[in-house]
Amino acid sequence: MLIPSPNYIIVETTKETFNLHVNGNVDNPITSRIPVLVGKVYAIGDTQFSDSPVMGDGRSFSWARKPDAFPLTNGEEVICQYWEHATEHEGKYLFMVTKDSILGVYRDRQEVEATLFDNAQPEMQLSN
Repeated sequence: MLIPSPNYIIVETTKETFNLHVNGNVDNPITSRIPVLVGKVYAIGDTQFSDSPVMGDGRSFSWARKPDAFPLTNGEEVICQYWEHATEHEGKYLFMVTKDSILGVYRDRQEVEATLFDNAQPEMQLSN
């Protein structure tokens, strides 16, 4: 598996999408029209360690990883503004994308909405 550095993710696309972007059929990102790349997260770079230690014994310190401001998981579908590098690796069509260039992620919100009121108390019925 190809693992990116902390500021990048790797996005997997179809062969058709890969060829469309790599073969120059999409406008240059420097022009007024910026191409949008849609694909699934293949790999995520680890977040960096915090600059300040969280624990120490006087001789050594332990550092914790900084929380990711925009957490992603493998397999999520993302919309990216541009890509840095494209490669075919182990039969997969991959783009190296900076985390800053991710515009959004498609997520299924139905399960969140379905459990929103699960703990709510039933309405009290008044009888005459």
